[in-house]
Amino acid sequence: MDLSTLIQQYGTVMVFAGALLEGETALVLGGYAAQQGYLVLPGVMGAAFTGALLGDVTAYLLGRYWGDQLLIRVPHLHARADKARLLLHRHHVLFILSLRFLYGVRSVGIMVVGMSKIPPWRFVPLALIAAAAWSVAIGLLGYLLGGMAKQVVQGIPVYGSWAAAGLVVLGFTTWWVRRRFGAARAGLRN
Repeated sequence: MDLSTLIQQYGTVMVFAGALLEGETALVLGGYAAQQGYLVLPGVMGAAFTGALLGDVTAYLLGRYWGDQLLIRVPHLHARADKARLLLHRHHVLFILSLRFLYGVRSVGIMVVGMSKIPPWRFVPLALIAAAAWSVAIGLLGYLLGGMAKQVVQGIPVYGSWAAAGLVVLGFTTWWVRRRFGAARAGLRN
């Protein structure tokens, strides 16, 4: 089974899973795959929207019911949680709407929203709007980047699959480095 077949069969599922966890890399790559004709852009955006919303609601519920215990067990999250609390209390609607776009504060920020007095009936509509805006904006970004990459590799069909594989590896490596060194940096601050 070649790479293009794998992307066509499992690409949308991978975008969903990526958006469920964090998402930008998976969604940009999904947009790129749609531009290359392996996936359908509305399907990529729909999978990202669903994964993002499910991830946000899960983080909200974790914060609502177990937030204090999680912060005790993972002390390096305190600095991010304090920053999120400050932003939440100043501009709660804008903060919730923009959380999807704030890398490094997103998961903890949503948990802090769950720990606050903001009820689910207030959070969920804002999370719906944020997930929709995020999935469309980042999906289109990936699609546009895919168009630019297509122009670069056009005329070099032998290397097109290798370029796609390289972007996947680069995206995963970027995500891993951010997670690894972001956690280490947060640990040094405490």
